Amino acid sequence: MEVVEGNVTEPLLGMDRATYDKLSEECDAIINSAASTNHLSKYRVDDPDPNNPRIANVQGTIHILEFACHRRVKWLYNASTGMATTATKGIYYEQAPEEWPHKGFEDVLDHIINIGYMISKAISGKTHTIQCD
Repeated sequence: MEVVEGNVTEPLLGMDRATYDKLSEECDAIINSAASTNHLSKYRVDDPDPNNPRIANVQGTIHILEFACHRRVKWLYNASTGMATTATKGIYYEQAPEEWPHKGFEDVLDHIINIGYMISKAISGKTHTIQCD
């Protein structure tokens, strides 16, 4: 096993292209536990702060999945506490309808209890359903 440092919030996981490509060809599995776990943060679509839960938990998931599918498919082991708690106004995210969070859900963020961590982890979890081509 070899540990390689990267940054899920950055394209190519923060690596130069040559390192990313080489690692992608040699890597068999990814163990991902990267997350922004501040339960007091709000989910904001337009906030580029790397501590914004959307950046690490949603964009980071997309970057990990891109790597998992790059050059050859790799096993992905993802650790998450996203469903260890419940969230807003009696809605349990794990029991939310399949279409949640729906396109345009950002319009309601100012009208609900906005627990950024839970929202970002719900979106991240749904993102894991994509398939490698």
